[in-house]
Amino acid sequence: MPSKAVSDAFEARLQTWPNLTACPLVEINEVSAVPKPPYIELEWPAAVEDRMSVGKPAVYRERGGARFIITVSTNTPGWKAQVLGWADELRDLFRSQAFGGVETDEASPAVIDERNREGTKFHVPFAVAYKFDALK
Repeated sequence: MPSKAVSDAFEARLQTWPNLTACPLVEINEVSAVPKPPYIELEWPAAVEDRMSVGKPAVYRERGGARFIITVSTNTPGWKAQVLGWADELRDLFRSQAFGGVETDEASPAVIDERNREGTKFHVPFAVAYKFDALK
């Protein structure tokens, strides 16, 4: 789980993506109706924190990965070109950037294989590595 500052920074940056209306962000732990695909989710599968300095206050560095998941309906003509285009746009938006105190590094390519299928939905993930320094 990321710190609140990291989560807020990623969500604010995502709001600048021009295709957010066509593929809206869905909060994964919100009690609401999930829209019909396409939509995007943001997960935080890994994060660690290391103390980078001695004394008080000290610098603490959070490192982790943000996982973006674009969900589309299965068997939709043209889905692959659209999803890969959106993934590339998002990877460019987040790759090697600095925003809200967060610094990002690499953005992995989208993963497409048989694990993506879930009933009438097809999930296409990719991840962005990040670091964030906090003075505490």
